[in-house]
Amino acid sequence: MPGLITIAHSIKFLYLLLGLMEFNEYLHSKKIDSDAFRKANSSQWNEWKAIFDQMHPKSFTAQKLFLINPLRHAFPYEAPVEVVKEKKAGSQKPIMKPKPKKEEEGEKKESAAKPTMRPKPVMKTKPKIQVKPKIQAKPDGEGNAGESKPKFKPKPVIKKRPKTD
Repeated sequence: MPGLITIAHSIKFLYLLLGLMEFNEYLHSKKIDSDAFRKANSSQWNEWKAIFDQMHPKSFTAQKLFLINPLRHAFPYEAPVEVVKEKKAGSQKPIMKPKPKKEEEGEKKESAAKPTMRPKPVMKTKPKIQVKPKIQAKPDGEGNAGESKPKFKPKPVIKKRPKTD
């Protein structure tokens, strides 16, 4: 099972962490059949074992990274399957049964035959804005045309007083 973690997995992790792994175990962790590899290429297996004994497994992996994958395909290792006891059927969650389809189909046919009436939204009319008429100049001729323009108002000037000590 892929999600199942056993004691063997944690021991392999510690071996990898501390560098105490045997060459056979290392090949098995890389999914390479050590016995088949030794029988086919005994000189390469012996050479790799001598190198592996002198360095950490991670360093060995980094050094032989591109050579490991072809060996994995040539000599595949299938780990023995561990037998796991299944849980009792009573401890599983109950399964919900779906509704009968006959009722659902009948409801759909009725709803298709009688479409439901939806109320239409009522649109309120916007009130019209009344435009104020423009003020016309008086015909007196007293210079009212000049009054329509705003008069110039000077801003007051505030001077700062010099500080006295």
